[in-house]
Amino acid sequence: MQIFREQLNDSGNWGFFEDVQIKIDKETSEGFFITIQVQETPILGLCIIRGKKKLKDKQLQDELEFYLGQRIKPHVLVESITKLKDFYAEDGFLLAEVEATLVDPKRDN
Repeated sequence: MQIFREQLNDSGNWGFFEDVQIKIDKETSEGFFITIQVQETPILGLCIIRGKKKLKDKQLQDELEFYLGQRIKPHVLVESITKLKDFYAEDGFLLAEVEATLVDPKRDN
């Protein structure tokens, strides 16, 4: 069972799941009854850039290299913020502030 759990948790490296929980419901002489609960990583449906003044959406989106349907892993937001700050700094905007958030379109925000 431990090997199975490790294998399934390693699937997180594929980027499909943020979290994998395995629960043993029942153990019999023939084996186990288990429940596997997963939380998928978000999938990009839309990228909105707000508050930019000097650079165009296209320039920023090209820098970020996002595409529709891309799975957004937790580190992607941190990397995106760093990329945009560096991009702005190269254009002379050293004090530019950048934030990134994921929004669930199914929720009323």
